[in-house]
Amino acid sequence: MKKFAVLLAGLMVVGMLTTGAWSYDGTGHPGAGPGPAKAQELTAEQKAAFTKFLTETKDLRRELAGKRAELRALQAQTAPDVKATGALAREIFDLDEKIDKKAEELGLPPMGPGGCMGGGGMGCMGGGGGMGMRGGCMR
Repeated sequence: MKKFAVLLAGLMVVGMLTTGAWSYDGTGHPGAGPGPAKAQELTAEQKAAFTKFLTETKDLRRELAGKRAELRALQAQTAPDVKATGALAREIFDLDEKIDKKAEELGLPPMGPGGCMGGGGMGCMGGGGGMGMRGGCMR
């Protein structure tokens, strides 16, 4: 009985250690695990449009990242300034809208708040695990 308990405990440890490996999407990002959705390929047109999008929105995305960091710093204060926080949130919203408009102009789906072009697809080139360009992948 003692051997069985030790064997069972060992198998449980091995199972717990290997389960985490299955939750990665193959690109080093935690996500939905391996599957056909992660293996999708982009057409040459989609790649070109996405590359153009990244180039044309570089300054907007940089500004957006700075505003978000500033907002996090404001919110982390013990007594955050509500007016300043609200104003910064509106600026972030406006930047998001500009970025989405640029995506639309290039025939790409809108990025969506925290999304990788609406989900975990093209925005992170199939490997963002849903973090999205705004959630940490590219924005």
